[in-house]
Amino acid sequence: MSVFQLPAGPLAAGAMAAAASLAQGRSQEELARMAAFFTLLGDALAAFALDAGTTGP
Repeated sequence: MSVFQLPAGPLAAGAMAAAASLAQGRSQEELARMAAFFTLLGDALAAFALDAGTTGP
């Protein structure tokens, strides 16, 4: 089973575990920059998903 086929609960739990691991030992500024980066990444992926029915990225 692909990670993209997981039910919302395990997917959210995995995301929280990854976030906790990435956050360890980081400063508040580093966490803010990482959060901004992953927000931009998620927004770009969402935009590509909207366009996936035509040409893709």
